[in-house]
Amino acid sequence: MDARGACCRLVFQERRERRWPLLFAALGLTAILTGGSGPAQAATCSWTAVSSSDWSLPGSWSGGSPPTSNDDAWIVNGGTVTVSSPGDVCNTLSLGSTAGSGTVQMNGGTNFITNALYLGYDAGSTGAYSVIGTGQLSASIEYVGYSGTGNFTQSSGINSVGSSFNLGYGGSGSYILSGNSQLSASYEILSTAGGTGNFTQSGGTNTVSDLFLAYDSVGSGTYTLNGPGLLSVTGDEYVGYYATGVFTQSAGSTAVTGNLYLGRYSSGNGSYTLNGGGSLSASCGYVGYSGTGNFTQSGGTNAILNDLYLGYNSSGNGTYTLSETGSLSAVNEYIANSGSGTFTQSGGTNSVNGSLILANSSGSNGTYYLTGGTLSVSQIVQGAGNAAFNFGGGVLRASAPLSTALSMTLTGSGGNATVDTNGYAVALSGGLSGAGGLIVQGTGTLVLRGGNGNTYGGGTTLLGGSIDFNAAGLGSGAVEVNPTGGTAWLIWGHDNGTSNTTDLTAQTNGLTLVAGTAGFDLQGQTVTFGSSPIAGSGSLSIANGTLVLGNNSGLGTGPVALVNSVNGNATGTGFLSFNCSGSTTVANTISGVGGLIQSGGTLTLTASNTYSGGTSVVNGLLLAENAGAIPKASLLEIGAGGSLVLGNPLYRELGLLLGGGPAGPLDSQAPDDPQAGTPVQAVPEPGTLALLVGGALGLLGWAWRRSFAG
Repeated sequence: MDARGACCRLVFQERRERRWPLLFAALGLTAILTGGSGPAQAATCSWTAVSSSDWSLPGSWSGGSPPTSNDDAWIVNGGTVTVSSPGDVCNTLSLGSTAGSGTVQMNGGTNFITNALYLGYDAGSTGAYSVIGTGQLSASIEYVGYSGTGNFTQSSGINSVGSSFNLGYGGSGSYILSGNSQLSASYEILSTAGGTGNFTQSGGTNTVSDLFLAYDSVGSGTYTLNGPGLLSVTGDEYVGYYATGVFTQSAGSTAVTGNLYLGRYSSGNGSYTLNGGGSLSASCGYVGYSGTGNFTQSGGTNAILNDLYLGYNSSGNGTYTLSETGSLSAVNEYIANSGSGTFTQSGGTNSVNGSLILANSSGSNGTYYLTGGTLSVSQIVQGAGNAAFNFGGGVLRASAPLSTALSMTLTGSGGNATVDTNGYAVALSGGLSGAGGLIVQGTGTLVLRGGNGNTYGGGTTLLGGSIDFNAAGLGSGAVEVNPTGGTAWLIWGHDNGTSNTTDLTAQTNGLTLVAGTAGFDLQGQTVTFGSSPIAGSGSLSIANGTLVLGNNSGLGTGPVALVNSVNGNATGTGFLSFNCSGSTTVANTISGVGGLIQSGGTLTLTASNTYSGGTSVVNGLLLAENAGAIPKASLLEIGAGGSLVLGNPLYRELGLLLGGGPAGPLDSQAPDDPQAGTPVQAVPEPGTLALLVGGALGLLGWAWRRSFAG
């Protein structure tokens, strides 16, 4: 046994020196791994008892006494050793060899191992260790599945590893951590030398400096955290260091003080799945550092304290999939730094406190798919590589004033794209295309002034705030305004002196004021609608310019206000003008400080109006059916070719007959005449003022008409 043990130790020495010379030199383990007082010079104690017995029983060991701290202990006869009292020690402990299996069950006490613990020392062998009591195990190095199969179960107590903990070192190793147990190590390496390591944690605390899954180019390492346990990594965590590593978390907490790497080297392939109520935090996250990384999150929280990178180096390929209730946060996110990166979000929340950068370096390829959930960001940056933002469904929410020149494709996949201004100014100047539509909400202003024009075809819905658009800003689809509170404004923006007189009724399926109050800020311009009527029952406010309704136009059924402010800020006054070749009837009530202009055709007003900016009949006929259609005490101008026809009461015509004239007031002084005191100002060109008198004279079928030549 001594010669065989020495040979095995030399194999151990060769493996360690070949794979991790720097790692263990840094830990001061050179003397252990290269000779000195190492295990080759130690005495050997073999377990001889067939039935389960306590470690401290002298008759159960070869030589007649338990091992000392200088002795190598071997349990390879299929026996089971119990540890229940303090003071059980050895230099190395090997469970399982070609001779047979070995098992240790710790119910209490202490088991101090000066150097290494081996479970499944030889290929084909099995070793098992369990801590089920309040005991404490300590070793410098632990191998669970050295060349054979090792199984470690810990439901309580303490397992303290001074340097490296190895799970699947050429063999197959499993570790189950639960209850209130504690495991600590400087390094934890799940799979190396072609082995397989599987760690399952449903409770307890695992504290490690650096964690490696799949350390060598062959083999695989997996870590499953599925209970209320804590994994505390005070350094870095590597999933898929050289080979394939898989981390699955559905509960508990993973706290990484350093960085999280998925796919560290080009041959590495690391995947992390976070769901349920689990929480993860790290300083930086690298998904596909130089290899391949995949992060899938459908629940829990992932808090990256600094930056997240997908496809960090040119050989790196990283993907992140966020869905359902998952929550991700980072300062900056690089979707392809120098390699390839793809972020797919169909749910959850992605909060980027700084910038979202797509395709940062030349030659990189970065794509973001937003089909659900919320992306909260303050800046979106297109780097020097190939960037794409596919937006269909989901919400893009500004967390600060946001401006981007990145083009976006509104795919319609998952629904229309929603931009939440969240009270900020948001400018999308890179161009919006695709078959999908756009929904705008929040109390801020979305600026749509695509340099090459926006061509998206799915329509635009304004639920709150404002849209400032240029002539090609709103694509080709229908425009709907349906605010849930306050006034939602459409702003006819224009750049570099270029006018914007866009007829929104010419959009496919036109313009609809669904409900609430829509505002038109015309920016000092005259805008003509003539393609189709405005639909809907929502209210309309017009500011800072003149809205002209031509043929085929209409105002919907809601009230109209002519105002001189937008969102509480003073602007120019709004005016409403009609210029039709046929007849138009307006039943909407018109109020505010602006005025009404009749420029052509026949306009009939049927409601009682209160606007105070005056009435100008430049051309055509204005028929005021309602006695209050033209507001009392407001200026009334009749231009060349203009005619005014008034219905009840007859007192206005009588006022003319009693001395009224084109330069004087039309005032009957009658108590029931709503037009009492309204002045009429003549214009120098010929005009016609026709007053149809109702009331008593109407009963006799009489009509009075008086014409004035200027």
